[in-house]
Amino acid sequence: MDDTEQIVIKDLFIEIFNLRYYFVVLLLLITSSAFYFIFNSKPIYEGSLNLKKINIKQNEKYNNFKLISSNSDRAEILEEEEIISITPEYLQELVIDEILDRQEVKNGIAKIILNTGYNFTNEQERENYIITKSNKFQVFKGSEIKNTKLENIDVGDYTVIYSSEDTSEIFNIIEYVLDEANKNTKEFLINKFNNFYNSYNFVRLNRLEDIDRLIKSSIDDYNYEIEKRIAYLSEQAEIAQNLNIVDNTFKVSDINDPAVEAVDEELSLIFRQNLRPFYMNGVKAINTEIDLLKNRKNIEPFVTNLYELRKEKSTLEENVFLKRLSRAFEETPIAQENFYTLNYDITKIKFKQINTSTIQVIIYSILLFIVLSILILFIRIISNIIKS
Repeated sequence: MDDTEQIVIKDLFIEIFNLRYYFVVLLLLITSSAFYFIFNSKPIYEGSLNLKKINIKQNEKYNNFKLISSNSDRAEILEEEEIISITPEYLQELVIDEILDRQEVKNGIAKIILNTGYNFTNEQERENYIITKSNKFQVFKGSEIKNTKLENIDVGDYTVIYSSEDTSEIFNIIEYVLDEANKNTKEFLINKFNNFYNSYNFVRLNRLEDIDRLIKSSIDDYNYEIEKRIAYLSEQAEIAQNLNIVDNTFKVSDINDPAVEAVDEELSLIFRQNLRPFYMNGVKAINTEIDLLKNRKNIEPFVTNLYELRKEKSTLEENVFLKRLSRAFEETPIAQENFYTLNYDITKIKFKQINTSTIQVIIYSILLFIVLSILILFIRIISNIIKS
């Protein structure tokens, strides 16, 4: 080191010594500002939780739950119907959509406000506070946060994030939102089943009403035809009585008797086509038919479609399809108390401070002091050079 370099270094230290009071004042200002910031600013934390699809195995009852039946079982509603199709993706999308409407978040915040006794000047201020807080609850797909430091995030999974000054609030909000979203999703699935059940049952009941009306109409038609028949027979019996035709005057053998045809071809034709007057059957035969019609006990074989209608009515009243449908649905996890639409562990919420920490403030203060000190020293040196 030559004499010139020694002089420069010596002058630099002399300047630093001469500026010592400036440096002390600067250090005090920066330190006091840093401590003021540390003691007056509240830390803000962010909590995140990974949500995964539930694991559906092939042998589990709720894998693509389908109930398909034929026309006869379902009273001609549809030939085939897929009532509920459950897949991990379907359940995941349902619950995520439920979370994204933020209603559960707002309800959770309102519940915390109620329990902690927040004071608001008016209802509008309270609503604004809830909306502001609810906007801090975010849902990201795995691919959207792939580059973050969050661990165990798979592409296709979702992560919920909520920030607050209170970690217990973060925990409570995330837990409340997921529980409520799961509960509402389960309620949606149950309502979806009930809507189909009620819709089918409504059509079934209407069909039963139609069948009763058709049965009554068929019986009325039968009674009308019997009434007409008896009226006709009564007239024929009266004619036979007046002509003193008591018994049938024609023998069955006469119909195909060649002798009859040889004697009277026209009479033979009457026999063959049964065109002879009905009263010629005789009063005895006609009155016997009238008595039979009046005293008939089993009319079902003679009423059009009565057997078929009563059979269909019996099938609908037994309600086999709806009973099977209810049993099948009750055996699915949807109807169970422990049914969850997503797979997560609430105890694995990860917290991190997202505003400046105490250590960061101290480091930034030291760096600021060094930069400002160098700047002051540089200005002083430049000033001395100019003066000389």
